[in-house]
Amino acid sequence: MKPEDTASQISYSKLKTHLDAYPDYVPEKIQALTEMRLREVPETLAQRAQTGAAYLEKTEVTALVEWKLYGPPLVYPPYPIPHPLPIQLTKR
Repeated sequence: MKPEDTASQISYSKLKTHLDAYPDYVPEKIQALTEMRLREVPETLAQRAQTGAAYLEKTEVTALVEWKLYGPPLVYPPYPIPHPLPIQLTKR
């Protein structure tokens, strides 16, 4: 990505171009784990929440940890995150 492709400056079409190119740069194993992280796990949690409590099974946690270890690095914000924020966001 170029400097003009930062989150605050990138256009929608440029972002879509980068996202469309993702499979060309990421191994299939990581693509499968990314698919699980972005689609399968949230859908499963939503279904479980409707029937009682949302939870993760061991295989789901293992896949998420594997994605975290071997997947693309996450971009963290350039400012500190207030301590209670992660708790508030995950309790929703």
